[in-house]
Amino acid sequence: MNIHIFIDRAIVHLMKLVSGKRRIFSKSIESLPFEELIRTISLKVPVINGEGLYEVEAQTPQGIMNPAFKVVRWLGNDYPTFIYHHGNSEKPFKIRRFARNTFFKVFLNTNDPVEANLIALCSPMHTIPVSEYQRKMTELGNFTSALSVMAVLVENIISQLKPEVTKPIIVSGISFGGFVTNLHRAFFNTADKYIPLLASSSFELVFYQSIFKNLASELVLQNPEKLRQIVNFDEKFMENKNKNLFPLLGRYDQYINLEEHSKCYEGHPLVIVEKGHVTTAFSAETMRNHIFTNAGL
Repeated sequence: MNIHIFIDRAIVHLMKLVSGKRRIFSKSIESLPFEELIRTISLKVPVINGEGLYEVEAQTPQGIMNPAFKVVRWLGNDYPTFIYHHGNSEKPFKIRRFARNTFFKVFLNTNDPVEANLIALCSPMHTIPVSEYQRKMTELGNFTSALSVMAVLVENIISQLKPEVTKPIIVSGISFGGFVTNLHRAFFNTADKYIPLLASSSFELVFYQSIFKNLASELVLQNPEKLRQIVNFDEKFMENKNKNLFPLLGRYDQYINLEEHSKCYEGHPLVIVEKGHVTTAFSAETMRNHIFTNAGL
């Protein structure tokens, strides 16, 4: 067992100890599939007017959710624009050196800052206290609604920017954020480029073919086909043949199995790094090089 595998597995072991008897989706695995769910989402999004924090209200089948986004840097309409979604357990608006924040690591914590507009997203599951997050994660509908809300939010941001910006709009994200990136491409495909890190379009595999199955409830483990029909969007994702997709996966990733999750990227320039899930997320250079190279910067 190498260090990459060890760290991924150790993190899940700690999560299991902390969660105790609470398991993911233990109360309910009821939800509309993404294609139907996305159509039910309605957002109240402020008009984007320069740098600052923008709070959003989203109406979902699970009730009101409150995602947010922050325009961290706006250089003007003649610059590329990055829309970036964090991974699970990150603090996307804590812009400081030791925060759990891949956005900061990639885009800001560098002596050679990219000349681009920068927008950081924040899931509605990350604008609430940890205790409430843990409670909401016992119901699949909260999780799928949060993913759908973020895909619709990305589309709303792009629709506001498109009439004015003259350079590419790039959507990227890691892990949870990588799935949001792919979800937007599957159902909207209005960005110029998509750069998902450590994700795919087969979310159900996380709970059946990775160490994360140790955190899943009996409801999840006993109903693989039902969950697949809800959270898998392979077919819609793979029917899009546009050459606007630049994924990255880790060879030793214990959450996003390389062999299985790479299937949805057939025909696209998949990059495989010799790391695991956690060690990739902690390697700013790995993430930065992949994102900026494929963004053409």
